[in-house]
This record gives sequence, structure tokens and C-alpha cells, in this order.
Amino acid sequence: MQILTWNKEDLINTVQDDTGADRTFVKYYMNVVIWFFPDNYTIDFGDDERFNTKVYDENNNLVEHICDINSTNTFHYTNAPDMPSEFEARKFIYTNDNGWQLKPADIDPTKE
Repeated sequence: MQILTWNKEDLINTVQDDTGADRTFVKYYMNVVIWFFPDNYTIDFGDDERFNTKVYDENNNLVEHICDINSTNTFHYTNAPDMPSEFEARKFIYTNDNGWQLKPADIDPTKE
């Protein structure tokens, strides 16, 4: 299996609410799984300036055209182990060192 994850720093933003208290929002990105494909597919990141990634099946048919990733904002893992049975995109983190892990929940203090 091939796995694509974000190579993008987590977004952390602290603001003051109406009472003057600090509220910190966190949106997790780093290593979050965004796409997966069979090992026999070809992933062509194309020109990094254009975010023009194309994915081809084993017969060289275009199966996906992904316009928000390239080789600089994405980690590409090959020969990865099968995904967890409860897999959902953006629910898991993957690295070669740590394998599959649940992504921490994003933090939005206005919803606590």
C-alpha cells in the first residue's frame, strides 16, 4: 500500500476571548493520512509549483488528479502495512517509525 500524509506543520493559534482569557486552537496536519493507493499504482507529483499530482493504475489509466498536494507538502510511503479496519481519511497518522496511530482530536475551545 502507498500512503500520502501531510508534511505540514500543525496550525496553532491563540486568541483572547471576550473575557480576556487566552483560547488556543489546534488543527493537526503533520503526518495525517490524506490518501492511500495500491502499491502497483504510480503517483506522479509533477511540477511542485502547480500542485498537479496525478495517480495512475497498473494499466496507466488516470484514476485521481489531486490539486492540493505535491512532493514538498506530502510524505509518500510505499510498501506500508494495511490500514486499520476502522480507517477514515484524516483520522489517522502514519510514519514508518510509529506505524498507524489515531490522530489527536483538533482543539477548538469554543466547542468544549
